[in-house]
Amino acid sequence: MPDRGTGPAPDWDVIVVGAGPGGAAAAKRCAETGLRTLVLEKRAWPRDKVCSGMIMGPWAHDIIRDHFGAIPREVLASLPVLKGHFFHVPGAAPAVLEWPTPLAWRKNLDAWLLQKACAAGAEVRTQARVTQVESHGQIIRLTLNGPDGDEPLSARWVIGADGANSDIRKVLFPGLKTSYSTPIRECYPGSLRLDQNYFHWFFPKGRPRPRFNVNHKDGFFLIEGSGIRELRADISRILADHWFDPSQKPIWRDGCLIPKLHQNLIESWPRKESSRLPGQEGRPPVLIWNCCGRSWPRLPYSFSNRTPSPNPPPRLPWAVTSKTLTKKPCGFPEPISY
Repeated sequence: MPDRGTGPAPDWDVIVVGAGPGGAAAAKRCAETGLRTLVLEKRAWPRDKVCSGMIMGPWAHDIIRDHFGAIPREVLASLPVLKGHFFHVPGAAPAVLEWPTPLAWRKNLDAWLLQKACAAGAEVRTQARVTQVESHGQIIRLTLNGPDGDEPLSARWVIGADGANSDIRKVLFPGLKTSYSTPIRECYPGSLRLDQNYFHWFFPKGRPRPRFNVNHKDGFFLIEGSGIRELRADISRILADHWFDPSQKPIWRDGCLIPKLHQNLIESWPRKESSRLPGQEGRPPVLIWNCCGRSWPRLPYSFSNRTPSPNPPPRLPWAVTSKTLTKKPCGFPEPISY
């Protein structure tokens, strides 16, 4: 535990920026151990997210079961658990991977995870964007922009879990030029002549990218992928065999950002003085978490969990505070059904 010093106590022990699965997991654990924890989310809540909504690997299953419990049936899609995955490659018969995969809309799943963090004692503010982060000795000071204007906040630790376009990352690495891929999701009413018990991956060029996928949820089918624009003719040709009408227009279309990885920066960040906050003295009081809650000190991005954590997550310091902000109820609506 670092020396708390003799200065004024911060408003919070921990501020978590971002209310997705990583932020909810971090906030829940911090609150359960007695740390006064605030979650900041820049969007109105609940919010949707471009994502398949699959809970795939054993680690993700274990994290949710061990730290949040069983996912309620009403949070999952009408077909709650897929049987597995089909892989479609030109010139070969479809290959199948049998793997039970829970399926949900992210709006519902993320709202449930955050409700669990709130029940553990974390407080949540939505439509609240962090615009400035500075280190003052053992305290991190933030400027929060919300519906009522700017507000100063302070904490001993800040956890950045704010996704691909992370504001926290931009503060830590202001000179980092990040490029992105842009997956697109299109939602159509009805169904295709594809087994709805499986998630379908299509590789029209016979290589990992570009690709697209198809899945069914609650009376809709969704075409997703980062190669949809360049694969439009291939999608129409391939899915025509599965009763897709190429003239049909989606009822809605959206997209998201995926930052391209920066391996050199990841490998060199402990030696980069430019990655320190102004006034930071040796310890890493700002963390970046990925989408499932694993952490690294001051990692520059928050998208992928492919790189294993080099060290176990650091223990957060306990703090005795004299200033308490007004408690506000979470006020989340029930999960929305599509």
